[in-house]
Amino acid sequence: AAVGGAVACGATHRARRTGDMSLVSPSRYLRPLFAMILGVVMFREQPDALTLAGSAIIVGSGVFLLRRSR
Repeated sequence: AAVGGAVACGATHRARRTGDMSLVSPSRYLRPLFAMILGVVMFREQPDALTLAGSAIIVGSGVFLLRRSR
């Protein structure tokens, strides 16, 4: 997990330095959604209503920015 995390961090850093920000930046907004999904699957956590509402706002803004940039 540590090696995979380090490789992913390096790849993300390189993409932000060399890639088009309108394509790379919206992926940051999906990170909390994937973290919440992993928490539910791996640790059987149950997110509360505020967590779900906040995640919906973050993911919605990322989708909006992605569509707007196209």
